[in-house]
Amino acid sequence: MLTKTVIAMNDTPLPAFPAIGGDDAIDLSLAIYVPHLSGADLPGRYSSDRLAELGNQALNLTVTQYLFSKQPPLDAEKIAEERESILEEDTILAWLDLYPTEKQRYLARYPNLNRKEMCLFFLSYIGAVFVSNGMSTHPILANWIGDLILKADIRISIISGDEPSSSAHKSPPPVYISGSSYSLTTPPLTPANSPPSSPSSAGPSPLTRDKTLLLVNQIARQKGVDIQYVDERKGGLDHVPEWVVHCLMDGQEKGCGRGSNKRIAKIQAAREAYMAMGWND
Repeated sequence: MLTKTVIAMNDTPLPAFPAIGGDDAIDLSLAIYVPHLSGADLPGRYSSDRLAELGNQALNLTVTQYLFSKQPPLDAEKIAEERESILEEDTILAWLDLYPTEKQRYLARYPNLNRKEMCLFFLSYIGAVFVSNGMSTHPILANWIGDLILKADIRISIISGDEPSSSAHKSPPPVYISGSSYSLTTPPLTPANSPPSSPSSAGPSPLTRDKTLLLVNQIARQKGVDIQYVDERKGGLDHVPEWVVHCLMDGQEKGCGRGSNKRIAKIQAAREAYMAMGWND
């Protein structure tokens, strides 16, 4: 089973690319557009990886608040699921494609970048916007990212490449996420489109890190399995804690993950549970 994300842009207005200003605008721009300068050559206290980390956290908070403010209100699990789908790599790259001038400005210096590096560029720019706009950052980011969410129509499909083409072996229905209403809906299962049960195979897991939680939670709901995540902190330094997350299926532990933050540990636990339940068949 393979996963694919298809993102189409609707005709809502394209939000302007926020400008980087303030006294540190030059230092921030150098950190973003010339990220491979050595530490000795890079002025100020900025670097692309530090800005990308800051941008990642700012983006997470901005998207979470966007979903928190939706009407009718989403429950906590729905907020987490939809945030996971919005913040996947494909979405960030699609947003970046909306600004070809900025993208080409970066690629002109580094033409052979991979997907992860392009995502880091976008996140570092968000971090620079956060730094350069001071207390006014919140409305700037909220308006920009909110408009990007509204502009993108995201469809995450679960596609099986190994199943027979008969109607009795159709892959699970796709999850549709509309940018305008942004509600997560899954068509009800029928005998014709229910996932088939089959002996466990040795093939690799189809899950990518960005889609793990969304797909595992979706399949659990489809199969009527109660899924819960229990987290606990297991020591570590104050600034580098270690988290352990247990994934329970109908009250039984099926996966356990460890990481420096709860999200990483939760993804690992969900992946283990996915394999333990035989859902990779």
